[in-house]
Amino acid sequence: MGLEFNEVVVLVIILGGFLPVIMALRRNKELLVFFLAYMFLLLGAVFTILEGFFWGDIFHFLEHGLGITLAAFLFLASAYASNKKITSIDNCLRKKIKGGI
Repeated sequence: MGLEFNEVVVLVIILGGFLPVIMALRRNKELLVFFLAYMFLLLGAVFTILEGFFWGDIFHFLEHGLGITLAAFLFLASAYASNKKITSIDNCLRKKIKGGI
């Protein structure tokens, strides 16, 4: 099957976003789950390219079963944690405003 242009484009786009994700993680260690999700997304893109050259069935399973699936669950966990933190801050501010700071 070989190398497909769209798979390379996806990998390049993911790699393009890698530096900002690392920089954000260095500033805020709470983004570790988001970083791990991004890493599994990158891993899935690499598996996509590798499946075109050898062990197609194995890398196809790893792409979807490991890369994309774990990335999805970790992105969900990251979004949930972020929303929970924002809601907590919002509730705290509302109490202070209601109480007259």
